[in-house]
Amino acid sequence: MSRRRPSLMEILAEEREDAPLSPQEPTPSSSEHTSDTSEGKSESKSESKSVSKSDYIRLSVTLPPDVFERLQTLSLSRRKAREPYTFCHLARQAIVEWLDRQEQT
Repeated sequence: MSRRRPSLMEILAEEREDAPLSPQEPTPSSSEHTSDTSEGKSESKSESKSVSKSDYIRLSVTLPPDVFERLQTLSLSRRKAREPYTFCHLARQAIVEWLDRQEQT
């Protein structure tokens, strides 16, 4: 029997519960309320600047089921490793890396 896919509300509730447990996340007094900068070496130029998350541009994407499953698998493995695991973080990281490669060619 297949597992039920968690709803967005369930995922967000889990994120909020896990947020205080991660020592890599910035303190609430910080101007940036995201764990995107904890990535270290793979941190991009655009993410290394102090940008408030409210300044981000929202973007919706549609993915084929097999790509979504791969993304979900990566997210779960990163979550277990206590690394940034949200789909938003993974998408931002992938897009920045792809854009960097395009600029090099």
